[in-house]
Amino acid sequence: MIGKLALRNVFRNRRRTLITTAVIAVGVSMLLSALSYLEYVKWGMRESTIHAETGHFQVTTADYSQKEEEKILEYGIDNWQSLATKIKKDPRVKEVFPRTTFTGLISTGDKSNAVMVSAVIPGREIAMGGEYIDAAPYEHLKKQPGGVVLGTLLAKSLKVGTGDGITIMTTTAEGALNALDLEVVATINISMKEVNKRYAMISAGTAEALLGSNRVERLIVGLGETDTLEAAQAGLDRSVPAGYDIKTWSEVSEIFHQVMNFFYQFIGFL
Repeated sequence: MIGKLALRNVFRNRRRTLITTAVIAVGVSMLLSALSYLEYVKWGMRESTIHAETGHFQVTTADYSQKEEEKILEYGIDNWQSLATKIKKDPRVKEVFPRTTFTGLISTGDKSNAVMVSAVIPGREIAMGGEYIDAAPYEHLKKQPGGVVLGTLLAKSLKVGTGDGITIMTTTAEGALNALDLEVVATINISMKEVNKRYAMISAGTAEALLGSNRVERLIVGLGETDTLEAAQAGLDRSVPAGYDIKTWSEVSEIFHQVMNFFYQFIGFL
């Protein structure tokens, strides 16, 4: 009975029914389109985060994850090449390479700034980053491994450019003060303004000389395909010995989840 009354009411005013149905259809179509676009954004941001920043996995010592370092590389990885070789045996793994980050002071003689230094192997970073990074600064550092790449805003603050000399000062792994004179080989644009003001990049070999240690802070593990993440994690758990901590890109990247949560809340409201 109720169904019959409802149908009669629907067809009593066909124009109103048609307009209402059209509004619902358009609204649902737009919402589905927004959800589809959000999934594309999620995929793109995931791949960009992995290839340009975190890698698929990051391996550190367990002490590094659980304790506070009093000295640079106090809980770093010794003999990282041996561990990288074990990890690379997994056919799903494409790249394994070290990264080390430390703070110090950068000076031109006339002006000094606090600096956050990233020590990298440029060729490996290029292979991992692919289309997701600006490879030019890494190429310059690869050709001149004894140089330094500065954030564009840091270079502007120091009033230096390519070919100019700077000095980076920091403490060694033993706690002593050390400094190196380096030539600026390129600048790099970092999207986060505050990081751009403090960012410098040097080669792993230069960092070893500056820090007085062949330890590294972490290993970056890159896969051939992100879809193999779960299987690769099981393989890493077997190949990496006790005493190390393995984190996925999702565990490392907080900003990815913050951005996605904002989008999902917005779509949920709609």
